[in-house]
Amino acid sequence: MTTHPRGVWVDPYVHLALIEYAWLKRTTMSDVLRSVLEYIVEHPDDDSYLAVPDRPGRKRFAAKTSDEQWEAAAAVALAHGVGFHSLIRRHIIKVLKEEGLIE
Repeated sequence: MTTHPRGVWVDPYVHLALIEYAWLKRTTMSDVLRSVLEYIVEHPDDDSYLAVPDRPGRKRFAAKTSDEQWEAAAAVALAHGVGFHSLIRRHIIKVLKEEGLIE
């Protein structure tokens, strides 16, 4: 299993909320990204996060992920007809909204 650093660009408010979320959950932002990828792969039919507006930005956070995990999640995004990074951001934004960390 080969791992590479992979990154996602988010807006500054999402980035700050993600830092707070990771702190509250006693985890790291990298673990959050890996968890999102895992969720996307394990629940490919869950499209509830597609209703969340995307918020791309200029703040980047990264994590080392396996090629298999990254490519499997990318295949789900392709099947939904949405950009892969957008899919990741939307999932993160949905979780942050549910936690009350962003509006």
